[in-house]
Amino acid sequence: MPLDYAHPEIGSATLSLARLQSSRAPRIEHWRQLPGGPGESDVEQVKELGSAFNAFTKGQYDVVGWDPRGFNQTSPTLTCGFRAHDELQAFFNGTIINDGIEVGNFTGKSDLDRFF
Repeated sequence: MPLDYAHPEIGSATLSLARLQSSRAPRIEHWRQLPGGPGESDVEQVKELGSAFNAFTKGQYDVVGWDPRGFNQTSPTLTCGFRAHDELQAFFNGTIINDGIEVGNFTGKSDLDRFF
């Protein structure tokens, strides 16, 4: 499918889908399975939990799932966070995460005079 229907020249996306067909007639509807997430594969859940979904829906629903953008076969992929380790280090430079925190006993007279 196009990323932008008004501008199809910018590229397209793919959507990874899974459908577990109803096992009993009449099929009532499609049931959309939500994976939770982030980073959960709805396609894998439909594959792995198909018998449970079938039991829950009494076999009368098609169970449909898809993978969210950037996950498994769905594209385009996403870039989250930092592109390189240097960017990560620069971001956290001088922070508690990198440098730690100095903990002391601030009950000395000079500390008490300074803070109170």
